[in-house]
Amino acid sequence: MAATFSPARNAGTMIAFDPPPRPTWDALVAAHARACQAMAGAPPTAPGFRLYWARPNGIGWMDLSSSGSYAILGRHTACDAVLDADPTLPLRHLLATTVPLADGLALRLLDLQTGTPFSLGDGKSRRSLVVSGPVAVSVGALVVGAVPIEETDAGLKLCVDPLVRPKVTDARTSSVMHGAGDPYRSPAKPPRYTGARATMITSMPAARSFSDLAPFRASERPEAAQTHTFAPDAAACIVVRRGKLMAAVDLSAEQLEQGVIIGRADRCLDQGLMTVLNNATSRAHVLLIRNPQEPSVLDVFDLCSTNGTYVEGQRVRRIRVDPGSGSTPSMTDGATFVLGLRDAAVTVKVRFPPARS
Repeated sequence: MAATFSPARNAGTMIAFDPPPRPTWDALVAAHARACQAMAGAPPTAPGFRLYWARPNGIGWMDLSSSGSYAILGRHTACDAVLDADPTLPLRHLLATTVPLADGLALRLLDLQTGTPFSLGDGKSRRSLVVSGPVAVSVGALVVGAVPIEETDAGLKLCVDPLVRPKVTDARTSSVMHGAGDPYRSPAKPPRYTGARATMITSMPAARSFSDLAPFRASERPEAAQTHTFAPDAAACIVVRRGKLMAAVDLSAEQLEQGVIIGRADRCLDQGLMTVLNNATSRAHVLLIRNPQEPSVLDVFDLCSTNGTYVEGQRVRRIRVDPGSGSTPSMTDGATFVLGLRDAAVTVKVRFPPARS
């Protein structure tokens, strides 16, 4: 009979199971070599990065093209990469996407604000990385990595170079950003090596809590959200509606830089939104985050939600939200999309404040 587990309690205290140990740097190197050997016989179809995940019983991979494609990694069966060998991982754990920057294509790895950050094998917890070159990180007890796919005169080349220790720059303290305070710094070009390719990494700041946002509770008076006044430092506002319930929350530029998740899990933005969402909304449904090349534009990523994200009735994975010129003196409509099934749909509208002189 298969064993089943449920939370055990003793005198009112929940017993927690320790997570499995993270792979060391040597284990990352070994997993990367094993993945490169397994992938070498599968030719790529487009320039970008080949993302892989190493389980104890095998290697999985997929190609992310330079067009900005992405993958969601986690335990949920709807994820692009199902990390089913570690039961301690969240259902939706990690976003991997290509990022075209000023000095070449990079890969961004973003922890979806879980309690299990990833590591480069150096013992430090990481929440967000921008990577140039081969990389491997520990995600719980597993290894996730990527290798570049380059376009050469001879065709596409899968760069299955051995893994070398990366040079890591902290985006919070670096003085060589492209623009003052811009954490979307492109990793510096690797120096010339006679052996393995160097990997340059920018370590992005960890997401802060949403507790400093001004609360706006869900209301059964639609006009309460429709006439919502932007806070002085608001960069955008999201309005969520289901039937007669509606809530609106201001978002700062910093929060949009680090990413905002809408869903039913504790790690997601609340401030009244949770009372509007329902069971048709996934626990982590969509991520809103600033576009790395256009600061005024937001990207909305569907996090492999169970019931989908829709625009005008069509299921979509990614939405570009552009403030445009705007036609309303008080606020600018950026985009409207729907979370979940039609009969239980939740409508989300992104709005931008008017231009400030």
